[in-house]
Amino acid sequence: MRRTIRRQTLLLRTVLVVAALAVVAPISSGCSLLGRAKKAAGPPAEPAEPIPLTVRNENFLDMNILVVVQGASRRIGMVPGNTTANFNIPRTSLSGDDLVINAVPIGGSGRATSGMLQVHEGQRVDFRVAQVLRQSVAVVR
Repeated sequence: MRRTIRRQTLLLRTVLVVAALAVVAPISSGCSLLGRAKKAAGPPAEPAEPIPLTVRNENFLDMNILVVVQGASRRIGMVPGNTTANFNIPRTSLSGDDLVINAVPIGGSGRATSGMLQVHEGQRVDFRVAQVLRQSVAVVR
């Protein structure tokens, strides 16, 4: 009787191992194919350089500088009145090359906007905030 139980247990274990191998083998071969595809794609892309931004504030009010990408606004920094400041906009925060730069007065109303800008690799942005905010202008160089 004990021999029969042992044989049945051994047979059941063998069936379970074969079934597990039948399930695992195709999955592991699929994973290796994915690994090969990743290797064939080449090395990872180098991170893109940030976009240099120079803001010349000719207004008396201090300005918060914001970058708007696809409707989402992100604060880059602050420029005191009648001064110039330099910033770097990380490309990781951009989903493409299109962006808008806004200058919002601290303790005032209105805003200066650059309008839609297309900034490609190796280019920089110069944004002049005028005393009359609607006369502000941005240049991509």
